Amino acid sequence: MSKFVTRFLKDESGATAIEYGLIAALIAVVLVTALTRLTPPEQTGACFGAYAVSGVATAWLAPTLVTVATRATHSQQGGFAAIVACCC
Repeated sequence: MSKFVTRFLKDESGATAIEYGLIAALIAVVLVTALTRLTPPEQTGACFGAYAVSGVATAWLAPTLVTVATRATHSQQGGFAAIVACCC
């Protein structure tokens, strides 16, 4: 795994912030779909309430993390790798 991350951080060919945004959006759609299907009907309010709170937190936390990591590594891949590292 560390070899993949190292290669990912060094590769500067082609990926842009828009592509990273599309990947993040796809992951969000998959997570919401999974949450919807796995939640028992009587607990829908509780589960989606927790989801809303976590959404508010990530609305400012994720961009801050990406900004700090991008500036520290001087690379868009480094910024996105910070998000991937948090999810794994």
